[in-house]
Amino acid sequence: MRDWYDNPGLEKVFAEQARRIPQGPLGNLRPPSLTVVGDGLPEEATEILMSYFAGEIGSYETGARIEAVKIKLAKASTEFCSQ
Repeated sequence: MRDWYDNPGLEKVFAEQARRIPQGPLGNLRPPSLTVVGDGLPEEATEILMSYFAGEIGSYETGARIEAVKIKLAKASTEFCSQ
């Protein structure tokens, strides 16, 4: 109950936080690790996703390019099946 009634002041609060959480309140959170695996994806789509995650293209352009690859594959598939 000591902490309930104690009013230590901001300096003491910040000092205690620095001792208990040395990396800060978000210090224990690790950034996500993301790996794009080409298994099952066309090479063109993998390249587009890699460009997106590298920050070279935006989300709109990524969607448009992925859609173009999908249409191209669907067209190639129908042409192959009709032979």
